[in-house]
Amino acid sequence: MEKNVIKINENVHNEIISLKEEKGVNLDEVVVETNRVRDMVLGELMRVPKTLNNEMNVPERHVEFTDTLFGDLIKFNVAMYYFTTQTYRQNIKKYLSLKKNALNKKTGTFFLTLTVIDDELITHEYVNSIQHEVHHYFETNKSGSTFNDKSLYDYSIDLMNGKDMNSSEEMNFKKLFGMMFYLSFKEEREGFANGLYAYLMDFKDYLAWENIDGYIKKEESYIYLKNIQYLKQIMDNNRFSMQEKIWINDILKDTKKGWNAIVKVTNYTLKDYQRRLENIKKLVTKQLHLNEGLYTTQYSEDYIDRILELTEKYNCILVHD
Repeated sequence: MEKNVIKINENVHNEIISLKEEKGVNLDEVVVETNRVRDMVLGELMRVPKTLNNEMNVPERHVEFTDTLFGDLIKFNVAMYYFTTQTYRQNIKKYLSLKKNALNKKTGTFFLTLTVIDDELITHEYVNSIQHEVHHYFETNKSGSTFNDKSLYDYSIDLMNGKDMNSSEEMNFKKLFGMMFYLSFKEEREGFANGLYAYLMDFKDYLAWENIDGYIKKEESYIYLKNIQYLKQIMDNNRFSMQEKIWINDILKDTKKGWNAIVKVTNYTLKDYQRRLENIKKLVTKQLHLNEGLYTTQYSEDYIDRILELTEKYNCILVHD
């Protein structure tokens, strides 16, 4: 089919100005603040000497300081652990129990953990964690959005952490519901989408559109996706053991929700979450095309990315004056 031809001009720009916001990626305030926090934290860490972490017998840096997040005063509590490949493998369980990336809204403290393996900072993990939490803070404190059910949000975290559970089997089963409840909050789905974008863009010099799926499958947002897909699958099959039915009944009592309501929430959460992650993949793929030189123009990359969205929508090709 013959394609239409459009010219890059202000009319086109005005029509597609909100495309990236629709994808769940705020490329203005959130990304700018993420980059500022990233550089600031590394600078503060380098001010303090290394000490020995007695629990893992590896070097570490630890720093606490106060700075701003979108103009608000926030306490930062940051640890950086230095491993070799061998010591990382030896201490992985202990490290995961110490590792903390979260913004505690009650105390106003931003906890960050950085990993160095064989003298190389794992930057994609670090940037992902920062952008995820910065996006949450922006949504809940600056944009007027807020979690609509604080008790369910806290309950989802308890389920994921295995609180008050009697066996690993119970923990693994209920964790699926915890992850689903956690993602049922729009802010969390947006946060994971932003985190995936930051993670992929950190690899942009190594990515190509042909291998992007391999990188996505290593990222935390994909792990959540596969778990919610599995939860939906077992819900659809509806073949639970007697013990699993008891655990489900615990969840129904704790949440004061009916089974049909939980199924409905699961279906919507999965559908919307998949859409957001797929949009991030499309967005990054287009930017990879730009990096490979498939499109050249005098305009900025951000502007051209918006143009590429329009060409896809209206089956057009690019020309420019």
